[in-house]
Amino acid sequence: MKCKGIGTSPGVALGRLRLYHPQETAVSRGLIAPEETEGEIASFLAARSEAITRADWALERLEGASRDIMLAQRDMLSDEAIHELNLEEYTRERYRDTLAQVPLLPEEKAETRRRREMSYLNLRWFMQTLLDRKDRMSMYHSLEVRVPFCDYRIAEYLYGVPWEFKDYQGQEKGLLRRAVEGLLPEPVLHRKKSPYPKTFDPRYEQLMETRLQTILDDPAAPLWQLVSAEEVKKLLHRETQWPWYGQLMRRPQTIAYLCQIDFWLRHYSVELVF
Repeated sequence: MKCKGIGTSPGVALGRLRLYHPQETAVSRGLIAPEETEGEIASFLAARSEAITRADWALERLEGASRDIMLAQRDMLSDEAIHELNLEEYTRERYRDTLAQVPLLPEEKAETRRRREMSYLNLRWFMQTLLDRKDRMSMYHSLEVRVPFCDYRIAEYLYGVPWEFKDYQGQEKGLLRRAVEGLLPEPVLHRKKSPYPKTFDPRYEQLMETRLQTILDDPAAPLWQLVSAEEVKKLLHRETQWPWYGQLMRRPQTIAYLCQIDFWLRHYSVELVF
């Protein structure tokens, strides 16, 4: 049994790993979670200069750009879905419920409490999505992917580490970089993060457009139970900007996501009831 490192992108990488090493590869490493445990998420880094000591700091973000993003996502839904699903209230409710669970110390300063809340929100929501996706994609390829940075002992320890240590020398993953000095070459030690590889090949986008157009041509497509055909048409014809779901979800990925939802609804004969 051999162990291969695949970075943090389980999709194509896992398939290639199994294709090139079908017999010898059973276990792989996934470098997921340093951002969440060490505070590299954009909201942490932006907090260096923002007045996060205000108790309503996070809610203000929900009222600003984040709310615009949420509304753009909502507008992709069908009229029935928008009417029945109160997404803004749901988001606020889940947000408040999660904050109520954050382990805090009574003597902590407001700024420390705020960063701890951000850390907990990322651990409980964003990182759970990454781990779930990693498990599903790796098991599909009969691989076991281990994530050393998600070891509960590391996560628990780093949760209590002061921000000034995590933000060592004002660099993301500063503490981790300092810990492995002398073990890695300097160019590797201090290089900027390269996120998941995005699919920039125009042929991929063309293939997804063709598939989505086929769905658009079918007025009985199950996708229209949930999504607005008119909004999808605008997206397909580049009459609107795609709704932002994260750094990985650009227009081709958004189109592919809609195709996947339609496939899932068809494959399992799902009928939505609002």
